[in-house]
Amino acid sequence: MQRLIMILVIVPLIALGEEFCFEEAGKMYDISGKLLETISLTESNKNNLAENRNRKSVDSCHMQINSFWKNKLNGGWVMLKKDPCYCSKVGSWILRQCINRYGYNWNSIVCYNTGHSLDDLPDNRKVSAVKYINRFYRILDN
Repeated sequence: MQRLIMILVIVPLIALGEEFCFEEAGKMYDISGKLLETISLTESNKNNLAENRNRKSVDSCHMQINSFWKNKLNGGWVMLKKDPCYCSKVGSWILRQCINRYGYNWNSIVCYNTGHSLDDLPDNRKVSAVKYINRFYRILDN
């Protein structure tokens, strides 16, 4: 009976971690799964149903994919909130583009969040980008 209870408790927890498939998504683009999970935690606290509306765009799923990418996903936009693993893979693809542009550093993390490096942001947006880096670092450090 104890074994059955353990299985009923542990298996869903294992499945919950796999539904986001951070390691698999990271391997596709040579990015740390832990880095992707930290982005997800920073962006939405791993809430795949998260949606945030900005002045001109919408951020969707746990990785908060901006609607800027909608046309580039060839119809995949509707899958973001339906499939957390797909959302992780899209986030990994976007982060890889930032890494290719700025290197494997904080500018890539800021790029993921804003589309630009810290240096390329106007002063009024740098403040929020630095706050984002600090929040990201606190989550990564735990």
